[in-house]
Amino acid sequence: MLYFKFSNTAINQSKKASKGKNVGFVNRILEEILPKILPKANPDFDNLFDKVKTWYIEYNDEDLFTNRKIGIDDKDNVIVMAPWKRNLGF
Repeated sequence: MLYFKFSNTAINQSKKASKGKNVGFVNRILEEILPKILPKANPDFDNLFDKVKTWYIEYNDEDLFTNRKIGIDDKDNVIVMAPWKRNLGF
């Protein structure tokens, strides 16, 4: 097993302004349609990812996959973990 810890430097990246006139319209359409077709991978945590300050990752280097992901906020509280119940993680 390998264990990683890193800071989240991608906070609010998804909220950057879009370039082009039709990009906003297309994004709004996709945001309406895709959730009806595809299930969310992290229904309990999607709204918390922007608040994660530090990630702890457990990686299985023999089988080449991530076992566990834990997100910690700026007050050192666990706010995200996966897999857990119906949340698959990244």
